[in-house]
Amino acid sequence: MARYENLPIYRKAVELVVLLENAVRDFPRYHKYALGADLRNQARELAVLVIAANSRRDKVPVLTRYGIRVKK
Repeated sequence: MARYENLPIYRKAVELVVLLENAVRDFPRYHKYALGADLRNQARELAVLVIAANSRRDKVPVLTRYGIRVKK
């Protein structure tokens, strides 16, 4: 199994998750549950995407499935 904890992109994705969690905490109630939930979920999905891509030898299919353009 591939190691992902030390990848710079994974560390940045986790930093983004933490940053958004702290930012959403200060949102007004309406935005916290509408926009804040979307922001938090998408940040978590990004971290999971990094793990999924790193676990595969061919990372391109995983990344393109989520709309990320990859240069070959």
